Amino acid sequence: MPVRIQRRRARGFNLQAASRAINGLPCVSVTRPGRWGNPYDVRVFGRELAMALFRNTIRGVWSPDPVKNVSDELCNLAYAAHSRFLRRLGAHPLEIIEAELGGRNLACYCDLPKPGQPDLCHAAIELEFANKR
Repeated sequence: MPVRIQRRRARGFNLQAASRAINGLPCVSVTRPGRWGNPYDVRVFGRELAMALFRNTIRGVWSPDPVKNVSDELCNLAYAAHSRFLRRLGAHPLEIIEAELGGRNLACYCDLPKPGQPDLCHAAIELEFANKR
């Protein structure tokens, strides 16, 4: 089963070697500014709101529910990020996520969760949708 890997900036770190050592699978980087990077910066939106917005965006849905209690400015930023992400993909995320990310480990810079803690990272959301079958 594919897993999330924490990317490192250390000299000599080989993402593919680290990935294959874990479970033999290749790895795809899903960091910004790449194709699958999270459009919602946690420094702007906060981690929980960024993940709620990203979960909807990966479904290809804009829902005002996560932003109903935030400023108009933040709501506008969220909608703009949602729209840019969908344009960047060029297709509905659910139509292409399995083909592009399924069966692969995903890497980002977020810290890995401590045991028993939820994984509040967009890569964890992408893993979920990419490997539904």
